[in-house]
Amino acid sequence: MYMPLIAHISPLHFFFLHPIGIKILVKCNQVKNLALATTNEYGAFEAQLPSSKCEAKILGGPKQLYVSRKTMITSIMKVHETDSYTTPQPLSFYTTSPWSKNHDGKCGTENDAIGRNIGSSKTIDLPLPREWGLAPSSYYVPFIPIIGIP
Repeated sequence: MYMPLIAHISPLHFFFLHPIGIKILVKCNQVKNLALATTNEYGAFEAQLPSSKCEAKILGGPKQLYVSRKTMITSIMKVHETDSYTTPQPLSFYTTSPWSKNHDGKCGTENDAIGRNIGSSKTIDLPLPREWGLAPSSYYVPFIPIIGIP
């Protein structure tokens, strides 16, 4: 016997209008099968639950989402006086990096001692000839040997 789950997601940006196509994974205790739900244009999703002890988790969407670990997973509870289930709080997410100052999606915070903006830690990949048979240069840790003469 399957029980219906009806719940919502909540974008944390006020300018995000249509949370369509965001995937929600529902996992129940002692059940191997997982339920996958997709949100509609109002941010609602429905799934069929095989048991009552379940959790819902945001998987992703058509665009990149930023989700806090605290709000990524939520438990599922029974709605009073009905046969359906819902989440106690909506699953919430950001559409751009919450650390972005101007909501351009680029991560970076001003947590430097001087107040400088710390950007991403993307490595530089130098082109190495294939004939050398080496791994990409981004795999190597920079090392400057100290040569001492006793």
